[in-house]
Amino acid sequence: MGLQIGYQLIFKERFLVDFMFAGPRLSTNRIRFTLDSDDVEALVPIIEEEINKRLDWLGMDPISINPSPEIETNFGFKNFRYAIGIGILF
Repeated sequence: MGLQIGYQLIFKERFLVDFMFAGPRLSTNRIRFTLDSDDVEALVPIIEEEINKRLDWLGMDPISINPSPEIETNFGFKNFRYAIGIGILF
């Protein structure tokens, strides 16, 4: 749920372009997987480091993963959504 602003242009009764529809966004994500390895204690820190590199690039807080074969973590982030769309009426 949220608020979006923008402009929609329809031309020749079949084509449309949505310009800069923009608004706030809250995204939530879940990572869940099972490790089938004898080296779980060694693999989990590597996986955590790689995930946190990407989260840092997105400007999100780092996560921590408990070393176990069953891994599950949740995280979310707030940002601003914008888009330009092009469509054709069939």
